[in-house]
Amino acid sequence: MPKLITVSVKSHGWLSKYFPQGDTQSMLLPEDSQVKDIVERFSLPVEATSVIVNGKKSVLEQPLKDGDFVSLYPIVFGG
Repeated sequence: MPKLITVSVKSHGWLSKYFPQGDTQSMLLPEDSQVKDIVERFSLPVEATSVIVNGKKSVLEQPLKDGDFVSLYPIVFGG
């Protein structure tokens, strides 16, 4: 059985509509998970999502560690 990690995820702005259980939640994930696994699990629009992990801008391929705090922000378009 693969080892699991716990990460906290907080959605912001209109991305919160993808989180029916509330905009902040803890998740159990396999220890080899990346940020993109969270984005895919909630069917978030990749092109419109900015990611912060533990207070630092991140990329979708960022590996996750036990205890990480992931914030998901909508990217604002326009001019």
